[in-house]
Amino acid sequence: ALELGFGNTCACWGKSTAKSQDYDTAKKDKKYKWSHTEFGNIIAKEESGDNYNICNKTKGGLKIIRDVKVVELTIKEIQQKQKERDLFAVGRYQLIPDTLIAAVKNLGLDGDDKLDEEMQDKIFDEYLIKIKRPKIIAYLEGNGTIEDAMYSSAQEWASIGVEKGKRISDKIKKDKNGKIVSRTTRYAQGGESYYANDGLNKSHISPEQIKRALINSKNANK
Repeated sequence: ALELGFGNTCACWGKSTAKSQDYDTAKKDKKYKWSHTEFGNIIAKEESGDNYNICNKTKGGLKIIRDVKVVELTIKEIQQKQKERDLFAVGRYQLIPDTLIAAVKNLGLDGDDKLDEEMQDKIFDEYLIKIKRPKIIAYLEGNGTIEDAMYSSAQEWASIGVEKGKRISDKIKKDKNGKIVSRTTRYAQGGESYYANDGLNKSHISPEQIKRALINSKNANK
């Protein structure tokens, strides 16, 4: 989402604005093993209210969109709406345009396939935490460190807080023409979003919560 000056998956809603999804996923068979672990669920809860259909748009100001049935639209249809800025972040994991484009390319997805629940979970498991943020899957399925997995998670989802002392996104100042005139390095004081003070995002998941979710999810899938 370069146009907004941040690189995370979404402009997250947090606890106050997201509503619960209008169907039950608890009874669905889960083909992708990480999307519905404690780790996947805590992210989905804070990013989208665990809703595969929730969207937002930034054209004309940030606005939540609830009347689009994402799961009934094809990837191409979603991308066209994103291109026209009628939608920005979509679905359970709040996929922004650049992220969806990269997922389609890296996974070889068919644009005529629907961006339904299974497809969104596939993108989470096979692209977001494996290809885009490999340090997450390195911890969950290998010998990667919990600290690296936590930090990568916070870089991907703005709702996740960063541990004290870790670098967060730079503070950038631009002139009236949009040219960067200064860049200030910032470090977390403890618990704030990687994208804190960008005007869109703040953390709702503490470093301790995401650490516990990662550990529990890894243990549950052994």
